[in-house]
Amino acid sequence: MVSKLVKNPEKLTVVATYGLAIANAIESYGFSSQPLFDEQGLDSRLSFDPNAHHPAVKVFALLRRAVEITGDDAFGLRIPPFLPTTFLPSMGMLFASSENLLRAFEAMCLYQRLVSDVMEYKMTCAGELVFIECEISQSIEKQLLSDVDQHSLAVAFDAAIAGMVGNVCNALDPKFRVKCVYFKHHKPVNFQAFDDLFQAPIRYSQDCYKLEFDYNVLTQPLVTCNPALAKISEQILKHSLENAEKDKIISEIQLQIIHNINRGEPSQEEIAKSMNLSARQLRRKLQQSGTSYARLLQDARHELAKKYLLQANLTVCDIAQLLRFHDQSNFSSAFKRWEGCSPSTYRKQQLLH
Repeated sequence: MVSKLVKNPEKLTVVATYGLAIANAIESYGFSSQPLFDEQGLDSRLSFDPNAHHPAVKVFALLRRAVEITGDDAFGLRIPPFLPTTFLPSMGMLFASSENLLRAFEAMCLYQRLVSDVMEYKMTCAGELVFIECEISQSIEKQLLSDVDQHSLAVAFDAAIAGMVGNVCNALDPKFRVKCVYFKHHKPVNFQAFDDLFQAPIRYSQDCYKLEFDYNVLTQPLVTCNPALAKISEQILKHSLENAEKDKIISEIQLQIIHNINRGEPSQEEIAKSMNLSARQLRRKLQQSGTSYARLLQDARHELAKKYLLQANLTVCDIAQLLRFHDQSNFSSAFKRWEGCSPSTYRKQQLLH
């Protein structure tokens, strides 16, 4: 059973190497990217770590500022050319070594979750046509839209759509063409950049972001096909996806604990029910992730305690009650184990920074 929990926007992420592609795109206009990264509180050094991630909300804000600085509403199209050497290397290898583009795009749709928690791709076939739709993950759409403006999303979707087509043309087949392109946003001022890139019919103000292909084109053998390399690349991606799923379930459990702890210490059974899981299923997922419910409950309390201590209107006694400790003394003892100092000392130290 799939959890229906809405993920906290602060925990939504985008692979950090995507940041390097954005930085390079900004630099290609003659502007420095570092001030924009600093402005959003993004560590540009993480852009070289394929295992690191940036908060998605901050990346969307970075995209918005990039459009403002460059004055180009087609900025998203400038990002994909910088992705092949900076994105997930194993994804690129699997794409290029696949039997054909149909298999390559299927893999891209399957492993997109490694790139971002925000977007998902869906492939459908209708006779001689193949469609790939790009959309916000339904489980987080409502909450994300309250934190991110539509213009930033449009830039991100432009980059995603352009990446699917442009990277095939640049790396595999310069003659590759899509049959039709669909965008939700209105026709941009710099529409010529879209025409030049896709060289195909483009429809704006549509219900979704979508690419339309000829089935026969996608099933042509790739000259770069390498079954052995494809198998190795897919094994790497599967392993990465398994680890990502483990991290995701832990984050979801912690969020449910945080949302429910103000009503009393939530039991494992209550958390399982809130996630549409049985207690047995939840225990199994925790075991697979190498942790326990008691540890996650403690971690959630720890994180909440640090946040509450930054709120001057809350006394240490208030915080102990909010976190459902028996008394202030028990809370202080627990906090000393976590941070090595008392709650009052921690508060003073943080306020000095």
